Amino acid sequence: MARQEGPARAPSRTVAGGGGGGAHAARRPLVHARALPVLAAVSLALAVAACAPLGGQAAGPAPAAWLPAPDSFPALLPAAHADPHLRACDPSQALTTAPVSIRFNSPDGVYFAGDNVSIQAYHPTGIHSFSATYVPHSYVRLETGDIDRNATHAEHRSASPMHVNYTYTVQEGDRSRDLDYLSRLALHWNFEFVSQGSTIFSNFFDVGSDYYKCQLPVPGEAGSLSAQGNVSVLGIARPDAYVRAVTPAGEYGAGDTVTVAAEFGGTASYSGADPSLALNVSGTPRAAEFWKGNNTESFLFNYTVQHGDGTGGLGYHGTDALRGAIVNGSGDQIDLALPATDTLAFLGGIVLNASDGVASVTSPNASAAYGSGSVIRVNVTFTGPVTVSGSPRIELETGATDRNATYVPGQSGGASLLFEYEVQGGDSSPNLDYTGISSLDLNGGAITSGGRAADLALPEPGAGLLPEGRIEVDGVAPRIANVTSPDDDGTYGTGTVVNITVGFTEPVRFDSGASPMMPLDTGGGESRRAACAPASGLSAELACAYTVEKGDATADLGTAAGASLELGGAAARDAAGNGLYSAALPASPPEATLGGSKDIALDTEVPAVLRVTSPNGTGPHDAGSEIH
Repeated sequence: MARQEGPARAPSRTVAGGGGGGAHAARRPLVHARALPVLAAVSLALAVAACAPLGGQAAGPAPAAWLPAPDSFPALLPAAHADPHLRACDPSQALTTAPVSIRFNSPDGVYFAGDNVSIQAYHPTGIHSFSATYVPHSYVRLETGDIDRNATHAEHRSASPMHVNYTYTVQEGDRSRDLDYLSRLALHWNFEFVSQGSTIFSNFFDVGSDYYKCQLPVPGEAGSLSAQGNVSVLGIARPDAYVRAVTPAGEYGAGDTVTVAAEFGGTASYSGADPSLALNVSGTPRAAEFWKGNNTESFLFNYTVQHGDGTGGLGYHGTDALRGAIVNGSGDQIDLALPATDTLAFLGGIVLNASDGVASVTSPNASAAYGSGSVIRVNVTFTGPVTVSGSPRIELETGATDRNATYVPGQSGGASLLFEYEVQGGDSSPNLDYTGISSLDLNGGAITSGGRAADLALPEPGAGLLPEGRIEVDGVAPRIANVTSPDDDGTYGTGTVVNITVGFTEPVRFDSGASPMMPLDTGGGESRRAACAPASGLSAELACAYTVEKGDATADLGTAAGASLELGGAAARDAAGNGLYSAALPASPPEATLGGSKDIALDTEVPAVLRVTSPNGTGPHDAGSEIH
């Protein structure tokens, strides 16, 4: 039954008298039965003096009180003492001292039908001493499910502070995940004092004081039973084996680990394969992994919450969920049939909140390099069907500027969603991947699973979009990097061949049949070109050759000013298909030019005899004379 804040269900009587200080310094002996009418009159007078009439306001500084009707007294108290004018606690009054302290004497754990739970309550100021014998009728009202139960008086110590122990025996059908009392007024300090054959009841409320001795801390809050201990009750016969949660009650999502224990009530051991435990996750059996335990009273299992586990409590999957060759301390096989009442679900308080999430991010594209204008498709696969609205997107790592692959409509209702990305100029990635675990962005749309928002967390990136191979993004067009010659520096004459090499920023492939030409400045005033022979495949260099012609004359061979590589209508493309950014031959820096990187001179002039002279003098020379 639900806990309530209100008057105690059982009223109790107040004895006007007792030992102590202040207003109660004078001791008063208990009266004989023949004095009861007088006592009733005195009690009534005190009640009238301290309280307003029923439904009215207090007439003085004494606290107000509610006056229960005679028929509200429980059967525990004899009807002869159901005096409606005696006080009980008023929950509307604020405490001016600490409430009664209460705690479990029994250890934390699960208690089944027939088990006893011990509770102790004490009041720091004690109760007034009486020179009389008294019989306790005190009890604590507990919240135990459909029927609330009493923890009844077991023993007490009347010295100050007063300690009273109560015992609650679990009954069939009782249920409480975290046992506590019913309300602040669940403690009933009812005692029957016996003197000369007469009886008087007292709830130990001091009539002349401004506090109540029977109020408890608020259930569930600091000082209450449930806040101090973890006692669960389940009113079924104690099973040989049951399952409970070790992980604290709470909500757990995908990736969280929950630990549960199989309890045997004594030492248990197993042989052969590890024991197994099937859990019930949203109606689906999931295997919990055996962790540890042997020759112990409990075996521990771990379960890692998975995407798609949904929402709801965690239980076990049927009475045969626990399996294994498990024996007790005597070597006898333990009956592993679990209770029909799912103890894990009832006692655990483990709530799963794991919507369908992303299982993988891949691409159907082939392993290759992709240039500007190329379309790359990305598949985001969830653990279950999802519904999509709007235009979600996934951010990709594409170099200096990250790009988005956008959702392709028409995929809603399936487990795999398709996104597309078109390579832009300047994009670059050696192995295309998404930027991080939060790269999937709803962009104002929605992705839901079973009516709940799907978990959009992606696996850690780093491996690329292909399990094997890689998608290279190359949106950078190749360029001519330099022009040079493998030949030695020197002067080259007519008919000699000068080899020239064009270098590119990355390997390129020329169209089949292409015959590029390179304009040169040979100093002869004629338009000269070096013929180039492209490689059959991708190459970062283009080999060209020039045969020196008559009339060439230059001290430093170079390319023609402002000239470009003449492709003759053919194209040169990199591996990603990007065409040559520009065919212009470099004019700077010097080391990138033919003239700046080499000292090659061309000299094709043929030498001629201009005159013949002799140092010898004029005149005749005798035979045998040398003439120079």
